[in-house]
Amino acid sequence: HSSQSKIYSYKCLFGRSMHPLERHFRTFEYRKCDFEVLEAALKKFEGTHDFSAFTNSQDKGIASVNPVRTVYKVQLIREDRSDLEFIDGGVSLYTIEFHISGALYRMIRNIVGAALHVATGNENLDYVDELFHAKDRKKAPKAAPATGLTLEKIYYPDNY
Repeated sequence: HSSQSKIYSYKCLFGRSMHPLERHFRTFEYRKCDFEVLEAALKKFEGTHDFSAFTNSQDKGIASVNPVRTVYKVQLIREDRSDLEFIDGGVSLYTIEFHISGALYRMIRNIVGAALHVATGNENLDYVDELFHAKDRKKAPKAAPATGLTLEKIYYPDNY
């Protein structure tokens, strides 16, 4: 409870096939993804919001007390990895980096799942706003896989 903020990263590989050495460290997405739409969808999560639709424990634990969290910044970062160019059809490697006040249970995975749902053409950008308004996890798409998610850094107050 004494941390000020946290940095999470979610690593994705987009392409026709997964590189065997990356399979334990990033999620694989075979569907065609519009990266501009993905970035726009992710930016909708910045700010202070009620994340009830993006936690799997709406009525338990801290989410039942206060589901409001602040996402200070979300970045979609393309990684340049020439060692993976040999894969048939090529691949695109991305890291989604979140700087947040704190996460609810499965919040990051649910955010990524919703953003990918939009970026792969299943819904339009307004869908994210609809999920915030609904505050209902059952209306949201499935969570992105756990593979690829890492807590990178925790910021504590100077006097901690």
